[in-house]
Amino acid sequence: MLIIRPVVIEDADAIVELLNPLIADGRYTSMKEQITVAEQIEFINSINDASIYNIATSNEGKVLGIQDILPISSKFESNNYTGEISTFVSLEFHRSGIGTELSKATFKCAKSIGYSKLIATVRLDNPGAISFYQSQGFMPSATKNGQYRVLEKHLS
Repeated sequence: MLIIRPVVIEDADAIVELLNPLIADGRYTSMKEQITVAEQIEFINSINDASIYNIATSNEGKVLGIQDILPISSKFESNNYTGEISTFVSLEFHRSGIGTELSKATFKCAKSIGYSKLIATVRLDNPGAISFYQSQGFMPSATKNGQYRVLEKHLS
């Protein structure tokens, strides 16, 4: 069974263990440098009422995936927010539905706090991620710097 909940500080070590192999692999993120637990704790502490950071774990507590939405700008007016979404699933659990389940929970939360649009920026050489976001209702909207596909989803 998959458990999806908000990230807490105590998840920092496990999140680093999930992210660093993805960074080292080089195919799934534009991040180049391994992250530290201290950096992850700082990121978790930066999450505010306009941000979402969810984690998917197994019943045994193994971290299988994470997803966040961060506001594109710090100024929000009229509860019509646009956010940038990021999704990371453990290498051993790619294509197992974890990203989809995270998205269901994250989209529900995003709607409840006033997001109207989400943006995903994905490397062009990562067709799996582009396909994933399109399967979640995102539509291609632009190419950025000749290296990234920008996809948009309007929440209703």
